[in-house]
Amino acid sequence: MLDKEMTLKEIEFELNKHSDFLKIDMLVRFTDDILPNELKIEMYKKLMELYKNNNMPFEAAKTSKNIAMLADSYKDKEKYYIAEADLYIMSGHLEKVNTAMKDAMSNANATERENIIYTIKEFYKIQANTYENELKRRKASEIYEKVLEMSLLPSERQKIKDKLLELYDKLGKTQEYFRLKNS
Repeated sequence: MLDKEMTLKEIEFELNKHSDFLKIDMLVRFTDDILPNELKIEMYKKLMELYKNNNMPFEAAKTSKNIAMLADSYKDKEKYYIAEADLYIMSGHLEKVNTAMKDAMSNANATERENIIYTIKEFYKIQANTYENELKRRKASEIYEKVLEMSLLPSERQKIKDKLLELYDKLGKTQEYFRLKNS
């Protein structure tokens, strides 16, 4: 069992004795206790990695948010809020991405804000391509619709529009197809 008096090496040694799901359980219980910030952040990082490795992106996103809230520097906060947004995109919880993106931009200057938006946009595109390759066209179209709502260059907007038109055609969404084609 994990104890707050243990060092990081002792905690790692104890965790390595168990399977991933038991590690997750132990870390969740351990992080619920009152711990020093540095230790709690390290435990959350381990927990986030376990969630990612076991294909649990939604839980990893929530853990990333916890790390961001505990982080001292603005750069760390930004980094983990962006990771949260990426993991929400992977998990399909697109409604939570904007909140994570706004949190990441809360202390950013204009240039950093543009970089954050660009990064999130790229995460969307990567996930949409993944869905297309897996023939999950409805999910890919939902992501492309989300990307179209963002600020895009005209050429970029046209590429996304073309992909979306192709997906609407394959999905048989004729109303959406003609609405987008005529816009």
